[in-house]
Amino acid sequence: MLIKWRLVILLTLGLFCLSMGLLLTASTMPTRIEAGQVTPLGVVDVATAFVVIFLGIVIYGKGVKLVELPVWQNSYALATVLPALVLVAIWFALSKISWIDVLLPGLAWRMYVLLQTIPPAFALWNHQEA
Repeated sequence: MLIKWRLVILLTLGLFCLSMGLLLTASTMPTRIEAGQVTPLGVVDVATAFVVIFLGIVIYGKGVKLVELPVWQNSYALATVLPALVLVAIWFALSKISWIDVLLPGLAWRMYVLLQTIPPAFALWNHQEA
């Protein structure tokens, strides 16, 4: 069972990275995509978003009961540093970002899902079955 959960976590991480890449692509495109316009990039982004959210809920549901104090402490440290690093990265890349109104909402929900999923994912990854 441990290998199965590690594969689920790795799949979620890969899809999360793909989702972040799509967000960065959409927010740095030279032309704006009109609201309601269906594009291949948009379809892949929405499908990836649903799968990432679903897998995050599954990981959270299975692993939250396994989270112990050291995992909470490490996750809290990451949760205090990561948003600040993201804001610094945005500040450095501001000249390349064309559509900040696309970037910020997409970044907000992704950060929320990531920070909610990290503690149970760590607990599942390190869980020793009896």
